[in-house]
Amino acid sequence: MEKSFSQRMGFKPIRSTFQIDSMDDILRNKLWNGLQRYYWDVIGHKLYINHYSGGSEYPLSKDEEIKQFYEILWDRYFKKTLDTLKSDWSENHPFVREYFFSYAWYEVYDFIEFITDYYPEKNRNLSFIKYCNLILEQEMSAYRFVGNKISPIIENEEISAPLKHFAELYQGRIKQR
Repeated sequence: MEKSFSQRMGFKPIRSTFQIDSMDDILRNKLWNGLQRYYWDVIGHKLYINHYSGGSEYPLSKDEEIKQFYEILWDRYFKKTLDTLKSDWSENHPFVREYFFSYAWYEVYDFIEFITDYYPEKNRNLSFIKYCNLILEQEMSAYRFVGNKISPIIENEEISAPLKHFAELYQGRIKQR
């Protein structure tokens, strides 16, 4: 990703370390935005019914695949009883969003893996995985999708090796003087 003016001029820091045991708000927000673009907007569009006088609805019963996906999400991921799943998607969406933004960093990765495993449109899942890998790279996450599983791309030894090398070079310069 290209550096902004303020980064090039040294007014804003440039990320220089991998996100290994954490996830900053920028990465979390971008992953949510991907979920919004690739899944939530699509689900909303598929389920939308406009009642001219009474408002809008998003009944899960309108699309059997989406209904089954949400039942799997509710049962297997959230471990909630199916009778707590609302029949209108727009009532469930805030619950999903709240959970996502309250998760520990590693649970965010669990969640997006789960979505790509169970959402019924494989091409959409592949597109989302490509999007995620781009974002994970841009935001210096130490993880990427490999197939449909998130895996570390670096080990702690790989991160510390360059630092050790520079420390040895620095020590060498001191000894030579």
